[in-house]
Amino acid sequence: MPGRFAQAAVQGAVVETGGKRGAGTARNGTRRSCRGIIQRAGIPRDEIGMKRATWKSVDRLAHAERLCRGARVLDIGGRRMPASDPASRFARVYDRLRQAATEYRIVDIQDTEGVDYVLDLNQPPAVGELAELISACRPDVILCMETLEHVNCHYEVMNVLADAVEANGTVVFITLPNNRNWVLNAMGWNEDHCVAFFRDIADRFVSRSGLGRHAIERHACMQKYLWYWWVVYALAFGQPLSWGFTIRPRATASAGTQAPGEQR
Repeated sequence: MPGRFAQAAVQGAVVETGGKRGAGTARNGTRRSCRGIIQRAGIPRDEIGMKRATWKSVDRLAHAERLCRGARVLDIGGRRMPASDPASRFARVYDRLRQAATEYRIVDIQDTEGVDYVLDLNQPPAVGELAELISACRPDVILCMETLEHVNCHYEVMNVLADAVEANGTVVFITLPNNRNWVLNAMGWNEDHCVAFFRDIADRFVSRSGLGRHAIERHACMQKYLWYWWVVYALAFGQPLSWGFTIRPRATASAGTQAPGEQR
């Protein structure tokens, strides 16, 4: 793929000339030549970090509920944790996703009531099973919230989701925990995570997978269903709880059309 080779050349050139601030002329000249290569190769500028991304603050569960409204939904990792109270405020708010959807199915590692498809996405064969499942049920919306940090096959899973966006026009919503929020770190919420994220790392994590070829809307995610989340937000000096990414086909995003789950 010529575009990818050009991208590698651009990244290499920027790294090689970035050693000293004093070499401003060389760096500026390299960046100008990089822009020419980018334009000729047709590489989206935001894909290689030359365009600063815009982050929109959202309530994570409220945004997910809007996407689910009137849609066929597949929720990857959507089963509550074993110790979670089914009568808790969180459980009741999360259940609004199921209520908003016309069809709601859950993929999870837990083989318990409420899970429609049991898959262990730490195992490569499960990724193929996920692809077959998505191809068969063709969901309008796929949720993958606070899940990829728990699994080993995260890039493989995101590539499967990217194929669903391309083949079916599916809208995908992914969230990843913000490890710059020291309060959540202190509470030990990341003890079973296999990867950790600051904002720009989370952005590259998603955009360098197959999802990067689609339109990505970026979110700083908060939660408002309990009063103390505002206290956490203040104590963390305004750091969100997680980073969110809504992915759509580029043609749909350019036209400003709504997927079934986004109809008001």
